Amino acid sequence: MRKQARALITVATMGVLAASYQFGTSAQTGMLLGMPSATANTSGSPTPTAAASGSASPAATPSATAGATSSAAPTGTNTPPATTSTPTATKTATAAPTKPPVAAATTKTGAAIDYKYGTVQLEVTKASGIITDVNVLVGYGSGPQYDSVIAGLAAYAINANGSNFGNVSRATFSTNAFKQALDSALAKF
Repeated sequence: MRKQARALITVATMGVLAASYQFGTSAQTGMLLGMPSATANTSGSPTPTAAASGSASPAATPSATAGATSSAAPTGTNTPPATTSTPTATKTATAAPTKPPVAAATTKTGAAIDYKYGTVQLEVTKASGIITDVNVLVGYGSGPQYDSVIAGLAAYAINANGSNFGNVSRATFSTNAFKQALDSALAKF
């Protein structure tokens, strides 16, 4: 029996809250549209309503209290009552950040560097002071891992924006030659 009574009280309470909420939103909507609200009398000052005093009944709906309002338009001296509403998340369009003008890319070719296992010569492209591309023009070397080492070193050079990166394990001579070729090309900028 108690569970049924609680359920009945809960449903009744939610109905009262829904009715008072609906009454409040319709009164605010009327003020936003320039219509007199259900709480204004003919003198223009707000009067208390059932929802404002905390007691609500099914008769306290906008249609039941609409007859008590004046048909005169608001005089402009009324200020709408302060409302406290929870902010709603709205998706606003934001302008994309503007990028600074991009300087023209410049490409320079470094000297061919001979070392113990072959020769390395690089072509470096920079835009706005940043390395954007490293091409291997001459990359003769020996060993099965040579091609992958050189490709990896080009990626390291772009990420470090120069030759300030570590050596590749088991490819110290190739790494040093690559760095020398890179510095040779960067010196021409």
